[in-house]
Amino acid sequence: MDGTTILRVRWWRSIFKQLDNHWQPYTAIGDPSQVSETCDFVVGHQTCGVGGTDWFAYDGNFANDVLAYRDVPNLSASTLVAGIYCRANSDNVCANGFSLPRAEVQILSAFLTIADGGAPVVDGVDGYGWTGSGWRQGSLPLVVASRDATGIAATKVYADGSLIAIVQRTCRYDRPRPCSDEGGAAVGIPTVGLADGSHQIDVGVVDSASNETRVRRNAPLLVDNGAPAAPVGIGSPQATSNTNNFSVAWLLPADSGAPITAARYQVCQSGSCGEVRAAPSTTRIDGLALPATGAATVRVWLEDQLGHADPESAATLALTYAAPPPSPPAPPAPRDEPQQAPGEQSLTPGLPGCLVSCGRPPAQRPPATQIKKVSPALKLTTLRRVGRRVTVAGTVGARASGRVTVRYRVRIRGRARTLTKRVAIARRAFRTTLMLSPAIAAARSATVSVAYSGDPDTVPQTRTATVRTRA
Repeated sequence: MDGTTILRVRWWRSIFKQLDNHWQPYTAIGDPSQVSETCDFVVGHQTCGVGGTDWFAYDGNFANDVLAYRDVPNLSASTLVAGIYCRANSDNVCANGFSLPRAEVQILSAFLTIADGGAPVVDGVDGYGWTGSGWRQGSLPLVVASRDATGIAATKVYADGSLIAIVQRTCRYDRPRPCSDEGGAAVGIPTVGLADGSHQIDVGVVDSASNETRVRRNAPLLVDNGAPAAPVGIGSPQATSNTNNFSVAWLLPADSGAPITAARYQVCQSGSCGEVRAAPSTTRIDGLALPATGAATVRVWLEDQLGHADPESAATLALTYAAPPPSPPAPPAPRDEPQQAPGEQSLTPGLPGCLVSCGRPPAQRPPATQIKKVSPALKLTTLRRVGRRVTVAGTVGARASGRVTVRYRVRIRGRARTLTKRVAIARRAFRTTLMLSPAIAAARSATVSVAYSGDPDTVPQTRTATVRTRA
């Protein structure tokens, strides 16, 4: 096959002729014009042969099989030929047999080791996951067509260098071309396992010799599957007031997903909450009136451009509408007040012995400094299934240590089945092999997750990928 090289030939062959020495049965490895094996009559004989008429390698008669067996290693050949031709002679005729052939070549069994040094070719990538723009969520369609001299074994999707999805094909390695070309692998981009924000997407195609070709999406994929976090620093200039007119303000949280476009709020009092309302802006409410006098709670949450909102993540603020104070009694008749001496400070009316600075709240202490943790930079780099064996490997950052938890999940007749393994991190990497039970291996689709639980220096992180197998 074009693009492949024969490295080794192990075969059981028989080369034989009789009565007519003009016949030349032969084999050739590499150059078809260069005979590798043949035979010629010895003086006084009318037959010759190479090899034997054994059957295949494992027929139980190895003592006889060795006559036919030949192992030719260290090759770099592109062709293997077995044939018969008539050599030039005075009559230019080679006699034919009546009931038995005068010459024959038999290849009884053969095993070839083939190297495929060429990378597979990506013919095309299509689907909204590849061409769409703007903020996206959920599973995005993606179809990949590819080809190779030895066929395509798998189609993969990477996000920021980490494997997130794979479609693995069924290949037959007892054939010269183990796999067929991929006319269109529907692999998709599962964004649910990705953090909100921008991600670099690559598609990889792998041939039967594990050569891989990757192509990159023209623009980063903008992913948003989660609702914005709660508003930050919610407060009011006067949380307790004798007038039923309040203002509430807050700051927007840091959010790497779709832009925050709206704020929702709800007032709860006496054990019940009112209807959900839209705030006039994304950062404040003015002219807010409570349903009745007394304490109440205002709940505020945010909504992004894709409509994601989580009322459970609302920020809350306590407000109190106090009844207006009673009218003050009539002032007493005026009387002479003592004159204030120069430089003497005034006392606050109604608070004997208190200066005008009384009643100011004490300065608040700044919050204690918190240790900032970093990302463990968890990446899933290898996910390969061969039969019931699944290989999972990846890398972590320099500050991550300990173990990761690998889970292989499938659904069988509506019930979830999970295979879990704890894997130690060594030299900023991890690698393990899972042995699937026959029941789990029979599932056509699985989800593989690698979870890192964090440590004093790093935050937790999880990577997931989907695996599908098809013929």
